Amino acid sequence: MSDFVEKPWSNLRLVEILEKQIALGRERRESRRRANQERQAREEAIHHLQEQEREIAEAKAIQEKLLPREIPQLTGYEIASSWQSAGAVGGDYFDVLPLGEGSLGLCIADVAGKGIPAALLMSNLQAAVRGLSSPSLTPEVLCARLNSLVWRNTHTDRFVTLFYAQLDGPARLLRYANAGHNAPFVVHRDGTHERLRDGGGVLGVFGEQSYELGSVRLSPGDRVVLFTDGVTEASDGNGEEFGEMRLLSLLERNRALPAGAIQEKIIGAISEFSGGHRTDDATLLVLAVGE
Repeated sequence: MSDFVEKPWSNLRLVEILEKQIALGRERRESRRRANQERQAREEAIHHLQEQEREIAEAKAIQEKLLPREIPQLTGYEIASSWQSAGAVGGDYFDVLPLGEGSLGLCIADVAGKGIPAALLMSNLQAAVRGLSSPSLTPEVLCARLNSLVWRNTHTDRFVTLFYAQLDGPARLLRYANAGHNAPFVVHRDGTHERLRDGGGVLGVFGEQSYELGSVRLSPGDRVVLFTDGVTEASDGNGEEFGEMRLLSLLERNRALPAGAIQEKIIGAISEFSGGHRTDDATLLVLAVGE
């Protein structure tokens, strides 16, 4: 049907054509308005996403700077570390703290959850550990104080597993408290091993908790391996986990290697096992006792 008005015209026909043109004009204006709104929404979403990516990148850079840039070393010992986040930021934490001549503090922790919330809690935990650590504050007391801090400052669905130890270098004595964390391995030169389990529950679930002090006497050739569950829970394509038995077997086979080489062996093994696909943060701290 043509919208041209030809002579002689009909007033009724003219009104019909005018109404149609007015309706088309309204539809075009509405279509342009919707298109502008959609374009603006897309631009705002892209801008928001870019801002979010920038903030996450900044958070990752800050988190990496919070971790030790150089690992303090002690005469007669070698310490190596590895921290790998499954996402841009993560909830794993480790630290090596000078506590005076011949003494170091060793800490590893895993905050429940992932992403920005876990990273924020991790940074608060790190500040608390560094603020509390001292030669006079024993590991079980430090864990009790950390528990109170975490409980006061987090929701009930957030908790932290943590292992903290003080290494007396000259005495070859490791005093520790384990707050619900994966029990570290101590692999001896003869291939036997023990686990460092003494301590108590995870941090942040109850307002008051007491912890037991554990200790282990180290000997030349011993290897102590602290790790988070991202190491043992790395999965292959069938969903099978790497597991503690594989980790222990690897440590037993490579117990004579330096700390740095053991750390590389572990990271290489879990990467090969999982096909390079990580779903959780993985952190290691390896201590080798010199001959």
